[in-house]
Amino acid sequence: MRFVRTPDGRVWTPGVFTPDFWARYLDVFDEVLVAARVLARARPQRDWVRADGDRIAFLDLPPYRGPREYLRSRRRLGAILRRGLRPEDAIILRVPSQIALAIEKSPGRHGRPFALEVVGDPGTTFTKGGVSHPLRWFFRLWFGIQLRRQCLRSCGVAYVTSGTLQKRYPAGSGAMTAAYSSIDLPDDRISSAPRIHGRHQGPYRLISVGSMEQPYKGFDVLLDAVARCMSQGWDLELEILGEGRYRRRMESLRSVLGLERRVIFRGHVSGETVRSRMDAACLFILPSRTEGLPRSVIEAMASGLPCIGTRVGGIPELLAREDLVEPGNASELAEKIMEVLADPSRLDKMSYRNLREAGRFADSVLRVRRSEFYRYVKRATLDWVTNKEKPQ
Repeated sequence: MRFVRTPDGRVWTPGVFTPDFWARYLDVFDEVLVAARVLARARPQRDWVRADGDRIAFLDLPPYRGPREYLRSRRRLGAILRRGLRPEDAIILRVPSQIALAIEKSPGRHGRPFALEVVGDPGTTFTKGGVSHPLRWFFRLWFGIQLRRQCLRSCGVAYVTSGTLQKRYPAGSGAMTAAYSSIDLPDDRISSAPRIHGRHQGPYRLISVGSMEQPYKGFDVLLDAVARCMSQGWDLELEILGEGRYRRRMESLRSVLGLERRVIFRGHVSGETVRSRMDAACLFILPSRTEGLPRSVIEAMASGLPCIGTRVGGIPELLAREDLVEPGNASELAEKIMEVLADPSRLDKMSYRNLREAGRFADSVLRVRRSEFYRYVKRATLDWVTNKEKPQ
């Protein structure tokens, strides 16, 4: 669960959805109301941080998990949305999401404008190995259809990719479109110089970052690839940052592969810790089976890290063609790891290129695009409210 509320009324999160994230909306809007699943707990877990703040509030939806619990909670969820959302509220839906569908279709919302921020692709999220559920084929079809319909009906669509998601889920002819990442990347967090790789001593430190709530990040493939590299005599250490219900399965796989002393699972860590661990690594790897535009890759690029990724979602928009592998192929991934680590000059070039490309995602660049999109959504909402109040 991404959010919990403690008895003092505060909302907490383990991830990226802190007040710094929601503050981007406050550049244009007076306040932010986040409609999300919120679980009541006596206290937050260790290292969790505040999610709410000044002018940032939460509308607590039932903390359901999976389709069955959603169906049981649907009536209650609709009632909460009906009471909590005002007619004058501008609606921006982060999709794909079942909650977004519920908000769009909630009573009283018919005909009012809404905008989308498309951050993922159900067409790849629900592929084999991406989500473990017997009805994933149905979810892939259903959510794909719904996302296409939403994009055609919305007043504006912002995509995290430059072209990948736009092709699969085009906006309607009259809608405003934009392209910007969800990442929070202050300009001063972009490294001032690329890394220089000389003769290496000691183990090569690899790093990967991502949720283990579902298997789509491909950490099982990464563990297999590391074991293959080590069988070829490579001295490797791997850190995986992230948490989720599949962590135990990954830890079991680590034991089966004999990697207990070579692979560390660090769980949830702060943003500062992520950056410090990236600074200590020599190669970032994201073996995802599905993606939108992964923030972790951009953060790694901003630190000057050479990166390897898969040919899914928006990753090919970030990395060079020669730094990509097919998803789910541990053999190809192992070969790519050994290939780049064996060539210090190539690592230098990867670092230089990644650092240059990361500049496209600096806050000073993305803030302008986001604010322009939000102002459009605000105007569309005000126009709708004004026209609705005019006497017929």
